[in-house]
Amino acid sequence: MDIVINTIPLLSRLTGVGNCIYHTARALLEADPHNRYWFYYGYFSDRLICPARPDEKSRGAVSDALHTAKGFIDRHPALRGVIRDIQHAYHRLAAGTLSFDLYYEPNYIPLDLSARKVVTTVHDLSFIFHPEWHPKDRIEVFPQHFRQRIARSDVITADSEFTRGELLELLKIEESRVRVV
Repeated sequence: MDIVINTIPLLSRLTGVGNCIYHTARALLEADPHNRYWFYYGYFSDRLICPARPDEKSRGAVSDALHTAKGFIDRHPALRGVIRDIQHAYHRLAAGTLSFDLYYEPNYIPLDLSARKVVTTVHDLSFIFHPEWHPKDRIEVFPQHFRQRIARSDVITADSEFTRGELLELLKIEESRVRVV
């Protein structure tokens, strides 16, 4: 089976989500040699890389360039909207190049990658219930895209029963689609 994981958050300073992505991907690679894993950094790679980790030995010129570009965008918030539109168009183009059996989106909002099944992790809904805890640009993006894109998911994983309950109430979807991991 061909499985793709969105690893774009690994190009930035690692947060809780970034660390979760990195460790989950590493564990899958070690525990599951039967499937073929792809990692999406804005390009598809069969290598798990994490430029933000000082111990990462598999960095390359492309990942370093993307890490630098992501840092530039982070330092210039006024560009984020324009860059986000360009990224969205690029993801749609890249999505047409490959198709996967499973797409795992570990960061709330699935991209337009082509896969037979989509699994998305929602860690919490604080962006809805506590927007003051989040950067302004995230609060501008999440409400616009979350509900529409999460609907693409065949399965939604939540970090807790509490978050699962919030998802079921908010999204009004079948209970069998939302699971706690």
